[in-house]
Amino acid sequence: MKPAELTYLRVSTKAEALARLAEAGQDARLLAGGQSLVPMLNLRIARPSHLVDIGRLAELNRLGVVDGELYIGALVRHHVLAEHPLLARLVPVLAEAAGHIGHPAIRHRGTLAGSLAHADPSGELMAVAMLLDATVLVESSAADAREVPARELVLGPYETVLEPDEMITWLRVAAPRGGRTGFYEIVRRTGDFAVAGAAVQLPDDDAEPAVAVTFGAGAGYRVASVRPPDGTGTMAETLAELAHPEDGEHGRLRRTAVERAVRAARARGGAEDDG
Repeated sequence: MKPAELTYLRVSTKAEALARLAEAGQDARLLAGGQSLVPMLNLRIARPSHLVDIGRLAELNRLGVVDGELYIGALVRHHVLAEHPLLARLVPVLAEAAGHIGHPAIRHRGTLAGSLAHADPSGELMAVAMLLDATVLVESSAADAREVPARELVLGPYETVLEPDEMITWLRVAAPRGGRTGFYEIVRRTGDFAVAGAAVQLPDDDAEPAVAVTFGAGAGYRVASVRPPDGTGTMAETLAELAHPEDGEHGRLRRTAVERAVRAARARGGAEDDG
């Protein structure tokens, strides 16, 4: 199938994109990398009246550190997230997660903001943004820019708090607080959507909690935080149980993903694996 009739608008600046989005109204959609939206258009699951193409906005296709915080532009491609040396040094879990997205062709087209705004419950980047307690910067032409904590962006599968005239412009990550991070996902085949996955952050000392974010088809995103166990179980077991206490296949797979992500984090830090 092919998309339903629509008006295609290519813009050259962020200000123009916001203006066109506001003018078009609630039936407009932004086109960034198109890896999620274009198939939905072709199947006519999405039927916008206007398509605003922001794919060539160089001002949002960059990243860097400002005042000790990492800023990643909305249009930074997945393959850049996976390969950029700055991200590998500051937020290796983000680089690792980006490398798991789809296949190389998808990673060379897909964008950070496209993944976040799509809110697919199997999305790796949203899980890591939640883990890092990142902030999503959002703009519109009708109101002041606002900041949305990544953990508050998603309302449910494929649904966010974004208004129709709003656009994600940046992801801001605070300076790393130490600790070790790990990522693991379970897929049927390489490049498939994750059936279950987890991103975890372990503290360097007992003063900070360990955090796990699980994702995958079935239950959406879940965040669990726990202090180091007191002898009643291992860190992996405690986090896994908090994230998914329920029985069933999805719960079992997500608990497995947490345990293996914890193992990966411990291996990265050179610590002895306690399970």
